[in-house]
Amino acid sequence: MVSARLLTTPPHLIGLDLGGTKLAGGVVTLEPDGAARLLIEERVPTPESSEALVSAMVGMVTHLIGASPHQPVSVGAGIAGHIGLDGVAVQAANTPMTVGVDLVTPLVEACSLPVRIDNDANVVALAAHRELAPTASALVAVTFGTGIGGGLVVGGELWRGAAGLAGEPGHMIVAAGGPKCRCGQRGCWEAVASGNALGAAARRAVAAGGAPLLAARATAAGRLEGREVTEGVKAGDDDARRVWHEWTGWVAVGLANLIQVIDPDVIVLGGGVSAMGDLLLDSVRDHLQGMALALDARRLSLVCAPGGPAAGVVGAALAGWTGC
Repeated sequence: MVSARLLTTPPHLIGLDLGGTKLAGGVVTLEPDGAARLLIEERVPTPESSEALVSAMVGMVTHLIGASPHQPVSVGAGIAGHIGLDGVAVQAANTPMTVGVDLVTPLVEACSLPVRIDNDANVVALAAHRELAPTASALVAVTFGTGIGGGLVVGGELWRGAAGLAGEPGHMIVAAGGPKCRCGQRGCWEAVASGNALGAAARRAVAAGGAPLLAARATAAGRLEGREVTEGVKAGDDDARRVWHEWTGWVAVGLANLIQVIDPDVIVLGGGVSAMGDLLLDSVRDHLQGMALALDARRLSLVCAPGGPAAGVVGAALAGWTGC
């Protein structure tokens, strides 16, 4: 890791967010009150090979530096997967092209700036702690996308565990013998509660013949993924609402386990689905009642990540700047 330097006020920062389907990047600056603000954002599909990924990341950073109103001072990248303390992916079911690949060196050589790479949910957790809950004793961030990521901030510090792999709940088993996960196991939380799992649940409902409204959406869009479900929920589509209710139930199952083990005072939900706001939070809260023991007695705040779907880019930028 290269240490971040404070060169400008307010600083302009580059953030990258790599998931299973997209590579997003942006320029972030800090307002006078310290709040982070996304100035520029762009995204491309996730490259399939390591070589193509390095090229895409270098190209995106170079373009963002040129587009920034002021010279950026650092680069941060959040990557879906188990990221070691050296910034190299150890295991990444949804971004396999990153495993064992040094991404820091080519970025440093290309832009001559400090670069930090971390897990995508870790950077969301750090940003949420800074932006939303700086006094929280235990904050859990969970991101829902192609898979499920997690980050844990305890006592103001990111809790990494012995090898830097702590706080990753996506592959805990919540439905033994259930759907097969990309990691090879069955019944992982992300196999039933990721953004991909939401789309899969919708396709099962259509295949069973009991969701004509979703079938019509699939025909109109030429696809049936989580986006079509969330659009249906917002439009009042009963088929979409039934699938949504089932899916948020699985979200709550995993969160209930985290609540029992960690007893956090803040849980932050991130990823594209966080754009659903209260429609997401209210449904998950309803499911959680009765799942987590003494939930009513806990002073637990359930919120969406600051920045919504762009939280990964903002969090990565902040992590690269602070070097946390």
